[in-house]
Amino acid sequence: MFNFCTPGEDASTSGCTKPVLPRLVENRYGGTLGGPILKNKVWGFGSTYWDPIRTGAAAATSDSLTPTPAGLQALASAYPGNPAVAIVQQYGPYGVKTGNPQPVGTPTMETVTGPGGVTAPITFSLVQRFIPNPYDDQEELGRLEWQPTANDHMFLRYFYQEISVADAFGDISSGGWTGLVAGAHSVGADWTHTFGPKWVDQLRYSFQQTKGVFEGGAFPQCTVANVNACPSYVSFLDGVDESFGYTFNRSGSNGGSAIHRIRAGRSFGGVFIQAERSRAAPRWESSPIGPAEADTLQRQGFKPPVTRI
Repeated sequence: MFNFCTPGEDASTSGCTKPVLPRLVENRYGGTLGGPILKNKVWGFGSTYWDPIRTGAAAATSDSLTPTPAGLQALASAYPGNPAVAIVQQYGPYGVKTGNPQPVGTPTMETVTGPGGVTAPITFSLVQRFIPNPYDDQEELGRLEWQPTANDHMFLRYFYQEISVADAFGDISSGGWTGLVAGAHSVGADWTHTFGPKWVDQLRYSFQQTKGVFEGGAFPQCTVANVNACPSYVSFLDGVDESFGYTFNRSGSNGGSAIHRIRAGRSFGGVFIQAERSRAAPRWESSPIGPAEADTLQRQGFKPPVTRI
């Protein structure tokens, strides 16, 4: 199938392609370091984690027929100056050279009828290209704890993650795929004060920002930082998602609690605000949720005002 050699078939005599299994290499490494900075007062911790994955070039084969390079030449000869033929030549699977696209399988001869009723026999086949897909995941974590008094405990955390994928989205065989570079910054802070064995207050703050950029892919040099290397028909897509908020918890001697939460955010589709009230304690909440989540809440009996800004 696709002209690959069957078991025991000699490529030198039959002209078949000997299949090669792509190689996979994954090395995970990292480390942690932490300890007291001031005795019984301040502690610090840090960690790093790296996960690079490298694969050999894997075959990506189309599931539909397209004119072969010889077929494109026949189209150009039969219909000189035709803009549709020019588009197929420039933007079709063979117009993207990354991965060395080649016709595979048994060629099919099709009769094409063009302007003026002119017909021409054109060779079609499946197209295949070989593309590696390197993947990188980097994670950094820093944490600081401070106990200024016997009744106060403060906690601060920062987390960073960056992911890079060469073949993230799209159709590789047709030449229409893109890579992804995404990063996230997260900050969290917590302050707990103990008034007594039956009364504790807790205040929390959090912030997170994520950003993803789709670039590279079929045109590895075409990046946000190097837009001059991009073809004229390539556009960029990126997005930022931010959220922040605070939470206040109070625990009393009767076992009850008071909770106040405020969250706000921004995402690709805008900000969705949800307000609700629970029996245990009144709560107002603003959080980035999508239309599907809002519909699910309403189907389950929640009827808060959901507003999109």
